[in-house]
Amino acid sequence: MEKDIRLLADDEGAPLWSRRLTERRVVRDYSYAEVAHRLRMLSRQQEGSDCGVTARTVWRWEHGTRPLARYRRLLCALYDASSEELGFRVTQPHARPKVVPQICADTVSSQIARSSPYTRTVASRAGVESVLQAFRAADRQVGGGYLYDAAIRYLTCEVEPELRKSTPAAYPAAAALTEMAGWMAHDAGHDGLAQRHFDRAVRLASSTGDVELTAHIHASVSHLAQVTGRPHEALQLAQAGREILRRKEHGPAIAARLHAMEARALASLAQRSECERMLFAAERTLDRRPSQAPSPWMSPFDHASLAGEASQCMEQLRQFAAAGRHCERAISLRGSGHVRSRAFSQLRLANILATQGEIDHACAIAVNAIASTAQLSSHRVSQLLHSLYAKLLPHMAASGVAAALGALSSAMATRVPEYLLIDTER
Repeated sequence: MEKDIRLLADDEGAPLWSRRLTERRVVRDYSYAEVAHRLRMLSRQQEGSDCGVTARTVWRWEHGTRPLARYRRLLCALYDASSEELGFRVTQPHARPKVVPQICADTVSSQIARSSPYTRTVASRAGVESVLQAFRAADRQVGGGYLYDAAIRYLTCEVEPELRKSTPAAYPAAAALTEMAGWMAHDAGHDGLAQRHFDRAVRLASSTGDVELTAHIHASVSHLAQVTGRPHEALQLAQAGREILRRKEHGPAIAARLHAMEARALASLAQRSECERMLFAAERTLDRRPSQAPSPWMSPFDHASLAGEASQCMEQLRQFAAAGRHCERAISLRGSGHVRSRAFSQLRLANILATQGEIDHACAIAVNAIASTAQLSSHRVSQLLHSLYAKLLPHMAASGVAAALGALSSAMATRVPEYLLIDTER
């Protein structure tokens, strides 16, 4: 039987609304009873009467029974979603690019098929790890805008049932996949959703005894706090992650990442000397030879990653020359398999050069970055494109700028979030 992981079409199994309701509930970490309680509260507030929903009612909706119109309105209010988003009315999806996303779809699909509980249990760590790595590899190539729904579908249908059975191996898998979904949501521009994923990932990881995974997720939450204007909280989260690492022996990569996150927060707080001290500590830590294999559930953190973080620190501190050098290093260290990461560094460098008045160089780098990221759906990349456009616009009369602005305008118009079709065999 075929299973369509993308959520814009129904299949032979559960109706679309059932799958969407399950996913929304799981993302918020609600039980059936909690959904029922919240719906009854909403009905009293909005309608002046108790709607009478029970945990059993919610269970039936998620297993094929279509809610009545009254309940559909309440569900939309509870989940802050439209009828289309919850699957009650299906709209036509955007057309999707055909080359790179389809290659990524094939890669992820094959890994999901191999790890499906129909052929092997989710408790087989290697199977879930392979899916996680396939998602991460595809995410680096095409961005979170394509892959989020597929990741949530896999987490909901394949991993959540094992959590309900209290399968020990499911907890680190669920934590890592939930953290990854948080990054995808963040990359697609949904930071509130990303925060909920990260918070749940922290709770799941705390049950595993994997200090590297738990600290790694703290670093991710620190990043989100940083980019949403909460540097004090970001600093505390990075320091908490470092404290977690003290519990057990750990590898250098996660320690270096937490140093870098602390440096980012210190840069936002204009503490230049402390920021530079943390970056130096991160560099020295990353140079250490690991004494053990890292947790397989973490994303890698290497010298290119550190250069990217350092460039943001220096830009925040208005040390533009240093920021540019770090961007150049990150670009030189990143291969073709890291499309989005290279784009970040290229577009940051172009922004820095434009700020410094090096307009021709900024335009050349921008055009190159746009050409190499045509299949990328990333809100974070779009933000850098918009920032660069605003910086180049006053220089429109200069040679070559009009062409660069045209390329930027076209890229900004076409970078809309889309969803990746992934079909897998069961």
